[in-house]
Amino acid sequence: MINRVQPQAPPTLVLTKLEIRLLDRLARTPPHLAAIASASCYLTKLAQLGGYLARARDPLPGNQVI
Repeated sequence: MINRVQPQAPPTLVLTKLEIRLLDRLARTPPHLAAIASASCYLTKLAQLGGYLARARDPLPGNQVI
């Protein structure tokens, strides 16, 4: 639920540093963007691995999607 309550929170609140690095590699995030990414960005990447499409009309992924 942190994705909906505090989308600009640092990603280390919800993921370990190893998980963050793995998501950066899987999603091919450029290093300059990875430095400013928020928890919301990483939770969306995680949900996309499971099939979340992140369309404009889709709500942010929550507990059920993750």
